[in-house]
Amino acid sequence: MAATLKDVARLAAVDIGSVSRTLSGHPRAQTLRPETRERIVEAARKLGYRRNVFASAMRSGINRTVALINAASDIASTPSALRVLSGVIQGASDASYALKTYTDADLPSVVDDILSNQIRQVLCITPDHGRREETAALCRQHGLKLVYVYETSHGEFPAVSSDNFDISREIVRYLASMGHRRIALVCGEYQHWHYMTEKYNGYLAGLRESGIEPQFNWIICNNYPIRDVDAMLDRPAKTRPTAFFCIGDGFAMQVQRLAVRKGLRLPEDVSTTGFGFTISGEDAIVPLSSVDERHIQIGQCAFRLLLGEKPDFPQDPDGTYRVPGVFVKRESVMKLNGNPSVSG
Repeated sequence: MAATLKDVARLAAVDIGSVSRTLSGHPRAQTLRPETRERIVEAARKLGYRRNVFASAMRSGINRTVALINAASDIASTPSALRVLSGVIQGASDASYALKTYTDADLPSVVDDILSNQIRQVLCITPDHGRREETAALCRQHGLKLVYVYETSHGEFPAVSSDNFDISREIVRYLASMGHRRIALVCGEYQHWHYMTEKYNGYLAGLRESGIEPQFNWIICNNYPIRDVDAMLDRPAKTRPTAFFCIGDGFAMQVQRLAVRKGLRLPEDVSTTGFGFTISGEDAIVPLSSVDERHIQIGQCAFRLLLGEKPDFPQDPDGTYRVPGVFVKRESVMKLNGNPSVSG
């Protein structure tokens, strides 16, 4: 016969309420002495007691499960999404919570299932603005708590994201300090994504703060920027950019490959920086200087915020918490008339 709360209470020499609060992680369990809580846990272990989480949720109306909504294609194709998910899983494990995952294909049905499972907390990782707005409307309608990862907050629902503007400005200022005055930007159609817009604006701010007037023929922001990079690298040396600030490691590595095919030297003729701090960036033709956006910390921070723990990171007026990135310097940036700069 399976062990019961009464069995655990008898072995631990405490009342059933103390056992229930301790094993369910109830805040009132903290009023017990640490050795009492340890004795309860040890008694449960010896007896092989297993909590019926679903039954507990039915009785209390509280389910220690968080709903996770994401675009399936994003998880499958984006390394950063996998790292964020790793952080979320770690946050859930640390807090003794479970995760129930959903895709964003049919959000009304998703929220119906969330409500049916008595889940009250939702973490949304989908990057699509329309899907995020729809998620906000549904959570608002049903009184669900919601936190976003990436991009920005929506109404009263906060978000946790990278500090894209400040780190982009820092990189451009660093390139300027290395003697580069012709610094190109390689990104996608930034108007559709907040994170691209933030990097774009950080790039412009870094130029201006370095006394460099932005040249918009150095800015490549479209769905297929590498075609324009190819043409840019064909320019004469006196008008060709000496450095390329790329919003992702993939773009930066493509710039390196194009430069080599054209007989240009890395990093003597073309310096490159990326975003994402990917494993492949370390194995690029020239190891890539890149931004560690701390995706695991973003996932952990978002989960803790959902449970009510305020992050120790700056918060924008719109409610978005910004996790500072770290610029990791490798050999892909050359000081003009000097040597590659590598951090110690």
